[in-house]
Amino acid sequence: MVKVLIVDDEPYILRALTLLLQKEGYEVSVAHNGTEGLAKLEAERPEVAIVDVMMPGMDGLELLQRWHAQGAEAARTRFFLLTASCEERITAYVARCDNVHLIAKPFSPSAVVRLVRDATRPRTAVRPASPA
Repeated sequence: MVKVLIVDDEPYILRALTLLLQKEGYEVSVAHNGTEGLAKLEAERPEVAIVDVMMPGMDGLELLQRWHAQGAEAARTRFFLLTASCEERITAYVARCDNVHLIAKPFSPSAVVRLVRDATRPRTAVRPASPA
């Protein structure tokens, strides 16, 4: 089962995303702040993390930077940053990362499901065409 971690300080967003993704068959865990989120990333190694950018204490960008500093194993987690803001520091950071994407608030539930599904879909290698 695909593991998804949701990190947000808003209880209603945690609940809505948890119910939505569990209904789709994902194993969901939650964290209420960046510090708890980093600990859960280290312990659970989820395939996907949905992280709010604006949180008290350690924000989503700091969480992402600390996680990516752990190396190649950590870089395998696909990140979706939830944000109502398109500040330059956010978009600049996301532009430098292959596995980080933005989800604008307010978000569409069906769009979140589609993004998570696409992020966890097995990648198929493209085989060169055989000579005719």
